[in-house]
Amino acid sequence: MFVFLKRKACPFFVFLLFCASAVFASDRGFPEALSHFIMGSYYSNLDKDTQALAEYEKSLKFDPDNSLAHLNSAAIYIKNNQIDKAIVHLEVVSKLQPDSVEANFVCAVLYGLKDDKIKSDKSYERALKNASVLQPDNLKIQEVLASLYARQGRYKEAESLCQEMLKIFPNQPLIYLQLADAYYSQALFEKAEGSLKKAIEIKADFHQALNFLGYMYAQAGKNLDQAEIIIKKALEFEPDNPAYIDSLGWVYFKQKKYEDAKKLLEKAASSLEDPEIYLHLGDLYLVLGDKVNAKENWEKSLKMDPKQQAVKEKIEGLEK
Repeated sequence: MFVFLKRKACPFFVFLLFCASAVFASDRGFPEALSHFIMGSYYSNLDKDTQALAEYEKSLKFDPDNSLAHLNSAAIYIKNNQIDKAIVHLEVVSKLQPDSVEANFVCAVLYGLKDDKIKSDKSYERALKNASVLQPDNLKIQEVLASLYARQGRYKEAESLCQEMLKIFPNQPLIYLQLADAYYSQALFEKAEGSLKKAIEIKADFHQALNFLGYMYAQAGKNLDQAEIIIKKALEFEPDNPAYIDSLGWVYFKQKKYEDAKKLLEKAASSLEDPEIYLHLGDLYLVLGDKVNAKENWEKSLKMDPKQQAVKEKIEGLEK
């Protein structure tokens, strides 16, 4: 993506490049910068990374705003696993070209390799926003951006983006699912229910929406018979999905069918380590009088998601 020359250089090709450099340099007034840049590209094409980087560095001294020299330098540093140095050049490009998609996307990947989630998300967001400007009708880009907002807890922004997407794509069930998630996370349960029903109306076999709606009913302790029916329907499409199994187990718990609930919740926990599943298991064990297993599962849940104040209070209550 960043390599300027795509084929092995031949003497005649190099000669043409130098001829072009004379014309280009006379127009821009940077003959030294362009000459070093061409030599950097030449060495890079020969896999002589040290010489290539030296030439790019010289080029950037004369023309520090040369985005292509920064990109080519970053490509060499990535190739040699020098992530920090690559990021420096890519960040410069993102400032020189605020509408850049590639530089921001690669930055996001590199920050991810460094486990810097905050900077990775920021770069990823810039890349997605820029891509959405270039391709405003690209549904996938908008969906990923909405998912990013939701993952960051920016539910209002996710909600607004979904509503804008629905103006362009009014019959896309996945947008309604994302909108329902944004509403649910803001405790706007009636709006979430409406969005899920709309998604299912458009796509009757949309098992993600079926499970979400059934689970939401279970959480609220209402429409439990309907919740059981629609979650079982979701399981017809993905019978081994631990999230769906947990949802049905939670419905059984709310229906006070504790043995049925135990069978399913334990099955879900054996397939997926998830704080919500462990929370459900803890609540079930407490009802069954098994305080040891109740505490053990709540502690697992809390370890995976330490922000759960309600779970902390459950554990403290048992200890008291």
